[in-house]
Amino acid sequence: LSPTYELIYQQADQISHHINDLLENKTGVFIATQSGLFIYDYNNDTIFDFKEFGYRDSSLILPSSQTSFSAISQYRSNVYFSSRESILKLNTSNRKWTSSVNSVIYQGQEVVDFDVFKNEFFIATADMLIHFDKKNNLPEYFNYNFLSNINKLKVNSRKLWIGTSEGIVSYRY
Repeated sequence: LSPTYELIYQQADQISHHINDLLENKTGVFIATQSGLFIYDYNNDTIFDFKEFGYRDSSLILPSSQTSFSAISQYRSNVYFSSRESILKLNTSNRKWTSSVNSVIYQGQEVVDFDVFKNEFFIATADMLIHFDKKNNLPEYFNYNFLSNINKLKVNSRKLWIGTSEGIVSYRY
């Protein structure tokens, strides 16, 4: 068998910009770009702008600049999307959107990467690492030289793996 490739992005010109992050699950492919957030829905074989996918409460305030989504993370059936204004959550079971983390926690900076485990958010920006305990609404900020240029975060239970330009660091919290 030879591999086959399908150029999905040609179906939507708006996605032909820089792609910051991708996440694939049973719902589809979530695509964070400089021009917006898009969802390739397996059931409909269609690419949706995130505003046209799922349901939201009238109280949900979407980011005013609905562009520059930078990172995506998943914990169980929830998929999270970062922008400079907030981290949004999509419950893929009922397709409901909610706001998860206000950008005040990460000072409105661009999120390089983040990961979620239960109510624990680990957020990397260009110059800091934040551990946000959402349950207790408690942020903790780390700004160490050896944490410069964080590229990737991965949390598993009580340990966070941090990929940096200097190497890999593990942090037990």
